[in-house]
Amino acid sequence: GGDVGGAWYWNRYPGAMCDTAAMVYLPLLEETGHMPSQKYTPAPEIFGHAGRIADTFGLRDRALFSTQVTSLEWQDDLQEWLRTEVDEPARSAIDLAVATMLNDYQAADACHELLD
Repeated sequence: GGDVGGAWYWNRYPGAMCDTAAMVYLPLLEETGHMPSQKYTPAPEIFGHAGRIADTFGLRDRALFSTQVTSLEWQDDLQEWLRTEVDEPARSAIDLAVATMLNDYQAADACHELLD
């Protein structure tokens, strides 16, 4: 499974909330027309706001969740990333956001190489 929301998608335990004021923590409030329900927002509301942002800006249709990318290669001539996924042919990734749980040093080193 997968959806927008990052940590707020995965960590939905009872009582979870953000310890930073909602007006500071939640992005694009005015653009989405959302007013936080309280100063310190509970997790379900944060998760819902992530979905609201995705829907408002048409991001959900372009997102690819639960996908293991095996390589990323920058194409200078095209000015875009070429990504390769497990058991899939390489394809371009114009907008790229990567989130992962690193469980070994090799993955950590690969991320540092991409960011350097």
